[in-house]
Amino acid sequence: MKHIINMVLAFIALLVLVAVQVFVINEMFQLKKGEFDKTYEEEVFYALEQFNYEKSQSPFSSILLSLNNYADTTLLKYPVFEFEDSLVKLEVANEVKSVMAENDSISVFLASYLGNKKLETDFQSGFQIRKFSLIHFNDRYNIMDGNVGGFLVNSSSIFIQTITAEYNFYHIEFDFYIDFTHKKKVIIREMRVALLLVFGTISIVLIVYLLTLRNLLRQKKLSELKSDFINNMTHELKTPLSTISVASSGLSITKGGGNKKLEDLAGVIKKQIKLLNKMIDQILDISMLERAGFVISKNTFELVAFFEEVIGSYKLKNKDKELNIYFVHQIKGSHFVMLDKFQLNRVLLNLLSNSVKYCNEVPEIKINIEKDDNQLVIRFKDNGIGIPQKEQKHVFNKFYRLETAREVGVKGLGLGLYFVKKIVEAHNGYIEVESTPGKGSTFVITIPLEG
Repeated sequence: MKHIINMVLAFIALLVLVAVQVFVINEMFQLKKGEFDKTYEEEVFYALEQFNYEKSQSPFSSILLSLNNYADTTLLKYPVFEFEDSLVKLEVANEVKSVMAENDSISVFLASYLGNKKLETDFQSGFQIRKFSLIHFNDRYNIMDGNVGGFLVNSSSIFIQTITAEYNFYHIEFDFYIDFTHKKKVIIREMRVALLLVFGTISIVLIVYLLTLRNLLRQKKLSELKSDFINNMTHELKTPLSTISVASSGLSITKGGGNKKLEDLAGVIKKQIKLLNKMIDQILDISMLERAGFVISKNTFELVAFFEEVIGSYKLKNKDKELNIYFVHQIKGSHFVMLDKFQLNRVLLNLLSNSVKYCNEVPEIKINIEKDDNQLVIRFKDNGIGIPQKEQKHVFNKFYRLETAREVGVKGLGLGLYFVKKIVEAHNGYIEVESTPGKGSTFVITIPLEG
């Protein structure tokens, strides 16, 4: 389940990364677009000034003079009262646009100028008419008013300047625009290095994610196969062990009278069967833990009485061994907590068992508990062989066994402290170890309590 959550979080992070990269690309595109517009606006403006310098006239002179001739002809063509008619206005407006387009001498000059500058020459230029009025003596007849015709302006159009002119027979105000046909392609071409880096990064992250997902699915399948194998194997082992246990019990009862050697042999068999059963149970527990996760079932119980019960039970079970267990607390009266009583019992028994097994002298174990409104702190101190500093960070790992444990001949699978940590973490707590080789170890467990 944890792996699935991690992969979902990784997928969300991948989506966020893609979204951020898209945002960055868009911002970069807008920045480049602004630079493009500013560059060509300045260059076109300089070109118009050069046109004026070289030809000693305005770049729009031919258009303006042609419009004056057209206006003169139009005033003679129509009675002045017809200039109030919308159809006549429309006809005149269309003819004005045609005159401006036919007499445009700027585009050819701009193409030559930009080409000499090694800049883009694939563009369209045009005029957006703001106002146009015919003048007849002291009277003015408004034909167009308010960006009503001419060049089709869009988001990619670059505004150059506004021209206002008044001749004998007309008044005009219009904006001059230029629009590059392949503007987006030019900007994208300039961004190609950044785009390659962005797409490369996303591709690498995506490939790593897909490979990780594939490996996770394979690992999950192998884990399921391993769990099935372990369950089947342990089940098959339990049956002959049960038979051997019954047989050894019968052997010691029916055949053991007066035969000390046979009774000792039966006792050894029982002891080893018990050890094997314990190992099998641990393997089953870890298989279940990996398959379904660690699930706790909390219930309310009295804290001090629980510790006294566990310690008393352990002493009684090991009455043939010489050991000293001291239970210390400053808790007065009854204090109830809501924890998983069964799992907490496993924690204490595991720590007690380790303290006894890994001790070369008479075990001295001190258990101290402190409780406030927010948390329970358990300090478990012994006088065992201790844990070297370099191994302390590994003692809670699955299947990890100390080198000293192998040297003293203590048997086990290295799962005890692994389960202890998992149980504590399932309670949203944590466990720490302090140890000095030859002087014992102290395990400190902190578990938050529900209010």
